[in-house]
Formats: sequence, structure tokens, C-alpha cells
Amino acid sequence: MESSTQNHLALKILIGSAWADGVLEPEEQKMLTAAFQRYGETYDRELKHLLEQPVTLQQTERWISQYLADATDTERQALLGAIGRVLFADREVTDEEHMLLDDFHSMMNTIPAHLEMPELAKTVGTFVKKAVRTITGQ
Repeated sequence: MESSTQNHLALKILIGSAWADGVLEPEEQKMLTAAFQRYGETYDRELKHLLEQPVTLQQTERWISQYLADATDTERQALLGAIGRVLFADREVTDEEHMLLDDFHSMMNTIPAHLEMPELAKTVGTFVKKAVRTITGQ
């Protein structure tokens, strides 16, 4: 499950994604406002400030890199879907927005995902069973 820090970072990424073409369309703003409400960030000053002036692609890519470094594959896919919904909100995907999606995919391939908890538990369980067999000789 995502932490509040990861959720905040995801919202910043969504804002940066909406600004990818240099324009924050009303449809994108509406989706972002709904996302703020969903995550309880409606009154966050930093996020509101980011809505007021363009966010550079480079800054958005830095946020994506930070997010990916601490996200599971499920969280990555959820963020990718949310970015897609924001980018398609105005029914037009620009070259800059395509570039951002391509960069997101490239970063996903180079920054390994954190293991999902069930997978982590399975891996640890297998390791413990092997260790017990080694120690007990069974």
C-alpha cells in the first residue's frame, strides 16, 4: 500500500503530466481536483501552487524517478493509468505528452520495482524453509 509521501508524489507527477504540453486544460484541472479530494490533499498549498504555473518535463521526470524507486509494480501500473487518464482528459495527446509516457516506460524498465508484499513473504518463506532444511539436515 502506498504511503502518504508516495501519494503526494503521485499527485505532483499527475500535475506535471498535465503541464507536459505547457497548458493546463480545464478537463485536466477537473481530474486533478478529483484526485486531490480522493487522497485528502484538497488544501495542500504546494499542490495548489503547482497548478498555477507550468511544471517542466525535467521536474516531472525527477518526480517519476523518485516515485519508481519506492513503488511496487502494481503501484507503477496504477500511476501509469492515472497519468494516461489525465493526458487524455482533453481528448488530445501532444508530442510532449507522448514523450513523457515514453520516458515513464523507459524509467520503469531501468528502475527495479519493489517486491509486492505477498511475493516478498513468499520469497522470505522459501529462504527460511531452505535455511531450516540446511540446518536440520532434512
